[in-house]
Amino acid sequence: MIPIPLLSLDFQKKLKNIFDISHDIILKSQATYTSAERLLLEALGLAEFEPGQEQVNIKSFQESFLASGRLDAEFYEARYEKLEAICRRYAAYVKTISEMMTYNARGLQPEYSEAGTLDVINSRHILENGLDYDHFEKTELANWDKQEKAQVFMQDILIYTTGANIGRTQVYQRSAKALASNHVNILRIAGEDPAYVAFVLNSKIGRMQTERLSAGSAQQELYPKDIAQFYIPFVARPIQQAITAHLQQATDLRAESTRLLDLAKRAVETAIEAGEEAGMRVLEGGLSMSPTIQRRDPP
Repeated sequence: MIPIPLLSLDFQKKLKNIFDISHDIILKSQATYTSAERLLLEALGLAEFEPGQEQVNIKSFQESFLASGRLDAEFYEARYEKLEAICRRYAAYVKTISEMMTYNARGLQPEYSEAGTLDVINSRHILENGLDYDHFEKTELANWDKQEKAQVFMQDILIYTTGANIGRTQVYQRSAKALASNHVNILRIAGEDPAYVAFVLNSKIGRMQTERLSAGSAQQELYPKDIAQFYIPFVARPIQQAITAHLQQATDLRAESTRLLDLAKRAVETAIEAGEEAGMRVLEGGLSMSPTIQRRDPP
């Protein structure tokens, strides 16, 4: 049996108010991210693009294997060429990852240690809406120098390379040292905004390239040599800036939603340990710090 604290109705209403605000903020974050996607796809003429499933695409041996080294038929499906043609037609310019990268490699098998102080990023920490910073694994700090190939720095692009969520991509946004595991690809670029590049890799444009380049094997894998082949269509600079501003706002909103849920948890703990009056002060103080949404008083 799990004991449940009986808090006053007024306190419960205050908690519900926080949950409602947190939910509203998440919805706003999702809408903001969707707006960024719409900006990208509209600028590239892809707002109404449907890839289709055309299976027939006749290629000569010179145009196929000699050019790409690929023999699997899926690689040559016409829908991939159609997508790239549209991107190149409407983009301000296009770069391949190989033209931007200064580092492109998988991490290493980590040596875990519960008592360690150095973060280890696994593929499962690469979420749909960011990195799961709160649940990174740990290893000994001495492994930072031992596993130089796996070192992760701020603004590195981390890519999920094996399994169900292959191709999922997020940018590491902290200054703290971290290592990447062997199923996470570390991509470091120069001359372009990592947030924009990661956003394109997460979009329909990147997902279709992942699908194409990882085809032809039972276990889906995305290797550094494959990632180097990705093309990134860049829209006009003002639109790029608008997209990255939307992305930052969506990230800030998610962080605020998480903060409010943590606030509710802390307030309940305080109410149990020190009384409802102390818990209420925690709630009031936390709500007054919310910069993203106007406070709503419960009925």
